[in-house]
Amino acid sequence: MSFLFKLRTICTLCFFSCHSLIAQAYVVGISQIAPHPSLDEIRQGLMDGLKEAGFSEGVSFKYHNAQGDWGTSAQIAKQLVGDGVDVLVGITTPSAQHLLATKSSIPIVFTGVNDPISARLVKNLENPRGRVTGVMLYSPVEEQLALIKRMKPQTERLGIIYSSGEDNSVHILEEFKSQAGKLKLKPVAVSINNSAQITAAANSLVGKVDAIYLPTDNTVISALGAILQVGKQANIPVFTADLESVEKGAIAALGLDHRQLGIATAKMVAKILKGEKAGNIPVEIPRENLLYINLNHASDAMGLSFPVSTLKKAAKIIR
Repeated sequence: MSFLFKLRTICTLCFFSCHSLIAQAYVVGISQIAPHPSLDEIRQGLMDGLKEAGFSEGVSFKYHNAQGDWGTSAQIAKQLVGDGVDVLVGITTPSAQHLLATKSSIPIVFTGVNDPISARLVKNLENPRGRVTGVMLYSPVEEQLALIKRMKPQTERLGIIYSSGEDNSVHILEEFKSQAGKLKLKPVAVSINNSAQITAAANSLVGKVDAIYLPTDNTVISALGAILQVGKQANIPVFTADLESVEKGAIAALGLDHRQLGIATAKMVAKILKGEKAGNIPVEIPRENLLYINLNHASDAMGLSFPVSTLKKAAKIIR
């Protein structure tokens, strides 16, 4: 066998071996707290974004959904760490917190988190340090409440349903209370511990509020149908911070495009896979909010108004 033939054979074997290694070079572990269209959009954006970043063949995914159960979420975190993935992605605050609680050395990228500092994921947004960084789900509460006031000017009492166990929701509640006074709105807050309490919480607001505001709360949004049903029967308009909820019957929502949130997350994951340390990457705060309006579910009895100036700003109008 000639030297050139041997060399050619060795190079061919090396090519296929290296190609195989590149094709499965990295594994990204994804922990999602619950099944929901908005969270699914974040995940899809993450996967699409990594392809756009040049990892179409270089990344595989291990995805787990906790189905809204925090105990399951904690187990998923341990499982992903045990699998030895290269990067951990936590979709929403609870998932990210459970990943961090594993105390492994695997870098973590959170996404869909309103306040990572209060959630004790990072101490500083500009310089996270450690092994955690991520993309915030900034909720423009002041603009959201102003939107409600424009669409129903006579609103005086505004209800909010939130999960007392979610740091994310508690943070939004405080912002909600501080901004409501500026618009001469009286906040009426109802807390829940799980989705089974949603219907009772919504019913407790009937006769006490002129409209209902739902924050980006995983537990609350997962039971959106029950709240919309109560609102429809009592002629109370429901506004949310979740764009996908408008498709299901909420009157309007002002918030982030969740797929774009996932794409922004993918860019961070790509940096880490290329060798950058997570703690050296500043936390990103996207602020390009979209307005969705549902005219189809707005009854005359709800006392709503749709100014032309507001309709012109809408990215989507459902008629």
